Amino acid sequence: MRHAGSLSSGLGTASRFVVAAALASCGGARLNDSIPEPTLGATSAAEQAIRPLARRWLLASPVERHALERDLGAVAERFRGDPLVRYVDVLRAWDALERGQRDRATALARPLLDGPNGTVRDLAALVLGATERRSGHAKEALARLMPLLHKMLDPPATALLDEELVRAAVAAKEWRLALRLMDGWMLESSPGEREAVVGSIVQLFASFPESSLIVELRLRVQRGISVSHEEGRLAEALAHHLAGLAVAQQDVRLARLLLEYAGPLLGGAGEEVARLAGDRTRGRVTARTVGVLLALGSPSLQRRSADVVTGMAFGLRIGDTDARLVARDDAGDPAHVERALMELAAEGAAIIVLGIDARHAAPALQFARTQGLPVVLLTSEAASAAASVGPPDTVAFRLGEPADRSVGALASALRAEGAKVVAGLGAPVVVTVAGATVSDAATGGIGMEIPCAPLPQVDALRHERVDALVALDGAHCDSGVLELARALHAPLAVGLGAMVNVRLPEGAWVASAGVFPVAEERPTSDARLVGWFESGRPTPTWWMALGRDAAVLAVLAVHDLAASASDADVRARRIEAAAALAVARADLWTTEARGFDAARALPREIRIVRHDRTKPKP
Repeated sequence: MRHAGSLSSGLGTASRFVVAAALASCGGARLNDSIPEPTLGATSAAEQAIRPLARRWLLASPVERHALERDLGAVAERFRGDPLVRYVDVLRAWDALERGQRDRATALARPLLDGPNGTVRDLAALVLGATERRSGHAKEALARLMPLLHKMLDPPATALLDEELVRAAVAAKEWRLALRLMDGWMLESSPGEREAVVGSIVQLFASFPESSLIVELRLRVQRGISVSHEEGRLAEALAHHLAGLAVAQQDVRLARLLLEYAGPLLGGAGEEVARLAGDRTRGRVTARTVGVLLALGSPSLQRRSADVVTGMAFGLRIGDTDARLVARDDAGDPAHVERALMELAAEGAAIIVLGIDARHAAPALQFARTQGLPVVLLTSEAASAAASVGPPDTVAFRLGEPADRSVGALASALRAEGAKVVAGLGAPVVVTVAGATVSDAATGGIGMEIPCAPLPQVDALRHERVDALVALDGAHCDSGVLELARALHAPLAVGLGAMVNVRLPEGAWVASAGVFPVAEERPTSDARLVGWFESGRPTPTWWMALGRDAAVLAVLAVHDLAASASDADVRARRIEAAAALAVARADLWTTEARGFDAARALPREIRIVRHDRTKPKP
């Protein structure tokens, strides 16, 4: 028997649910569970009253089903205690869920979990999982529904479970799991319903980060999946969705990737994608698009780059909004900066965030000034390099600080305690103690810079007469620094965001700005961090915070920016983006200021304080 009517929730068809529940009367063996007990009436009177009513519910329209609620309630009350009433309660629970009565659906379904094995109990779990998802508890819904996967052998129940699992995984942002579950939903659907299922899946693609879909398509192609394969329909739908994105956003890089990896899957969209892919260098502006230039020249720079992207994705609310983050890297060589910037401009970025590697600043500013393309400089070193290239102008926005502000103040505090040789930990370029870089005055009195990983030997530091340590701003230092300081009997000072998730010793000197330092004992003491921690993320690093602040200001500047491809319009849109960035205001993490000042630099008050776990951050 086929179903009748559709669910407004998009979960499938309500009558499917009834077919599955009806099968409970016959039991049926299932995998990975004990043999279920059949749901039979204890008396012929119960059978004669409930079976015909259930069939009427099955064949009814949604409105007619709601009208049967009184009859279902009456028969449930009349035969309360009869095993077949469990079947009635499942119908009533689903009907309540359709009406949006989640509390009532839960009240009816939850007692059924304590009953015997069988389809009714599994469907009760499905109702509860569906209720949790609709209540915004997607992760809880997944935890409840995943044990049912591959247990329901009845096709109607399987169809309901497949769709609900997919929607819960998407809502929970479990992208890889959602894609795997989509395969099951499509392949287990009946031939007559398959296209409708694919259509629902394509609609859900809009919730995914673009990068997840690109990786998935590439993996499918590498496995040899084509339109002739059973899974080819979903791969084809994925390719067409990404082709639509590439064309709509004039995303040259995505078009080139699609041609390279998925040309045969593009069908009629291939010609338009090919035209777009051929335009590799012409700049454009795409709505709500921000670019970032990453640095791969050393493990330290790679970690910084990863943190910046994490912070920017959070600041742009990637996956929850239509903002786009496009990234390029320097391939480990600053000589490739101009190429990377050209590609970012071709992808439609109206603002580019850079400066993870200070060596990027000079070539980037030269390119930005030629193109009229606003750039945000993340680090103090990049900001200093920008100043050396020329005076501040309309395209350069300095988010970082001069090196001597925090580091110099920390070194001064240590020298006031009698320190003679202060070593800075966390240099981006790995050096040995013997070959340590002797800093100039801009480093604020640091005698040498050495890496956090691997840490130097105590004897090597003693040979250099190091008697104080500073963990530099944003350094990826761990608790080994504390052991090193204890072994040296050396005082310790900690720069902005250095040594995240490390319990600092009492009395250490600490640089404070914005939400930093983030106290390990009170990570949500600052309201600005609540959303970050509620999303399950770890304590933010300084680089994450820099990326986040750059993103929240940049997205305000590009939010209402019109897309454009002609040279004159592109330059006009970039000028518009720079003007909007200059006046953008938001709550930031690295400063109490809310935006750039008249010189297009981000004001930041840095205080040097003694660490005390018992007191809140000043």
